[in-house]
Amino acid sequence: MKTRDFLYLLAGAALPSCAPESSAPQDPNAPKPLRVGVSGGNAPLIFESGRGEFGGVEAAFARMLGQELGREVRFVPMRFDRLIPALQRGEIDIIMSGMTVTAQRRSLVDFTAPYMDSGQGLLVRNAKANLFQDPQLLFISPFRIGVQQGAIGEAVAARVHADSTVVRFATPARAASALLSDRVDVVLHDAPVLWHITARNPSADHRVIPRLLTNETLAWAVRRGDPGLLRQANAALAKWRANGMLDRTLRGYMPNYRILKQL
Repeated sequence: MKTRDFLYLLAGAALPSCAPESSAPQDPNAPKPLRVGVSGGNAPLIFESGRGEFGGVEAAFARMLGQELGREVRFVPMRFDRLIPALQRGEIDIIMSGMTVTAQRRSLVDFTAPYMDSGQGLLVRNAKANLFQDPQLLFISPFRIGVQQGAIGEAVAARVHADSTVVRFATPARAASALLSDRVDVVLHDAPVLWHITARNPSADHRVIPRLLTNETLAWAVRRGDPGLLRQANAALAKWRANGMLDRTLRGYMPNYRILKQL
């Protein structure tokens, strides 16, 4: 893949997180709001656009799901590694935050059908790009690896070379800043997010390696014991897949999304 192809992976315009609150009396028979757990800072998947409003492909899907169910959408932001515990405690109804499906997570929550193919990518300084042309190098030699705390990249980093140092950050953007200041050698994170970082900072001294370290799927998580919401979310996904809305939404926020399927 040509490097310039990555620069077209830009996030769409942010949309308001929900309709303004009304002062009118609430209908006691109205459906309860759909509380959507999100962790911002992962554009183009999900990001906070200001004053509690969220944009990105996951925010778009959440609003679409709210319309399908006739429920107001309320985004509940928190750190990524707190999303599943919050879902288990009943503080949120669904996680829509670019979550990778794993066996360990399946033991804790129920996942919908996958909505997107993705994988873990590497962000490196330009001078080291040739060195990392094969991402499997991480399993052969030790490096300082920057990851987002709680994200799948942290788990993947734990399986690479035993002498590597894993440095955890609250957001991938902070990990990228650490890369530029030579505090880590490589950033390991979801490829679409890393591509977005380079697209927003084309003059920065880093680039994404055009090969994935892992192949994964992304899906939404629902609390165990809530088969109704799981069934409704899967029905919405099936409908959007059939009428083309799923693919159009993904391409709207990630114009070169189909490139992922070729890696």
